[in-house]
Amino acid sequence: MAAKPRRRTYTAEHTRRILKEADACTTPGAVGALLRREGLYSSHLVVWRRAQFKTLKYRPDFPARFGAYEDAETFCQQFFPWYNTEHRHGALGLMTPHDLHYGLAAAKWQQRAEVLRAAYAAHPERFPRGVPVPPTLPTAAWIN
Repeated sequence: MAAKPRRRTYTAEHTRRILKEADACTTPGAVGALLRREGLYSSHLVVWRRAQFKTLKYRPDFPARFGAYEDAETFCQQFFPWYNTEHRHGALGLMTPHDLHYGLAAAKWQQRAEVLRAAYAAHPERFPRGVPVPPTLPTAAWIN
């Protein structure tokens, strides 16, 4: 019996690199050449670009329409600093990209671990699985 084919998986670094290269393509056919070289389809680019804007689009204050380019620019000038410095990301161990990018995450992780240990010491009955620990930290993060 033949082995079932597995889907290719792409790292975040790889998808960012391909999107950056695709955005830099200016001549006709350059994106197609890039896709052929990488063994990708244009649908990959669409899915990756949508994922980049998912958090942006689902914000409660994201308007249905922007009145002008300047309105969108103003919105993004407020959104991205919040996203990078205040929004805690589940995939980043509940840290901000700023924390990881500037080396602040390890100290914050230690503080969280101490708070969780103190909570466990005060009320162990609330933690049936034992002493809780903060989520693991990724090795790198990029700021938008």
